[in-house]
Amino acid sequence: MPFVKLDKGILTSTIWGLRPDLEIFVTALLLAEPAEYPEPTPTIAIGSLEDGGYIVPAGWYGFVAGSAPGIVSMAHVDNATGIEALRRLASPEPDSRSQEFEGRRMVRVNGGFIVLNYMKYRDFDHSAAERMRRLRERRKTNVTRNGVTVQANVTHSREQKAESRKEDIQKAPAAPCDEAASIYALYPRNVGKQAALRASRGAMKAKDTPYLIDRVSSYAAAVRRWPATDHQFIPHPSTWFNEGRYDDDPAEWGRNGDGYRKPAPLTVPEPAGWRDRLERLYPGNAVNQNGSSWATLPESTQREVMQAG
Repeated sequence: MPFVKLDKGILTSTIWGLRPDLEIFVTALLLAEPAEYPEPTPTIAIGSLEDGGYIVPAGWYGFVAGSAPGIVSMAHVDNATGIEALRRLASPEPDSRSQEFEGRRMVRVNGGFIVLNYMKYRDFDHSAAERMRRLRERRKTNVTRNGVTVQANVTHSREQKAESRKEDIQKAPAAPCDEAASIYALYPRNVGKQAALRASRGAMKAKDTPYLIDRVSSYAAAVRRWPATDHQFIPHPSTWFNEGRYDDDPAEWGRNGDGYRKPAPLTVPEPAGWRDRLERLYPGNAVNQNGSSWATLPESTQREVMQAG
């Protein structure tokens, strides 16, 4: 299971005073799994498909297979507030203590988000230097055996073996990203995890992972607009994946408390008032600022806008 450590230094970082940013960043740390990017990776702007203006260098990072609204929802932050927080986390931070990545903390890429300094948190070991100092001191110590002074043999000491194992683990490449677990985390009802993971991995054999991430995120967004009394009807994730419901018409995903409702079909080229709906979902989005057309929106965003009516 992937893990990550938090250092007390976060208490004095610039993010500590921004509660929405902190909650979303910590949520992303917990969701992220180690992933290697062998080539520089372009970023995508939050709330649009425009270029994010930054290239992630090749290397190991934490990857979160989720959409912006999905991560915001898991952090229990208001959608508009959370989207703004994600924009800040993806922007340069001149006052940041660390100028690595120009102060950026997480950025959007194809398929999800990259937590840029994930490996720093994951590999941080506050006590390693002290343990190595004690080990070196023991190696230099002479002892007397049968009246003869010899150098202490610590080759097989328990401390050295533990240190050696730790160094081997740190040098080993991180485990590959378990995308099925990330998809499961996005689903709006987290029950029957092992069955759900098997079902989602089966779905990944039939469908591309980015497609499944998009469909699960869209379904979760639809469920968030359900009346609370209808949440009992959310199917178990294993059922949803095994029955291929990710291929359902998203118009079937809405509820009004009395059964299913069917929003306007997605074939409408430019629904009336769609810019106002988009602004409510993604305040300050680049599409409205630049006057871009309805056709430039990704299909998942079009579905969100239609369901937000």
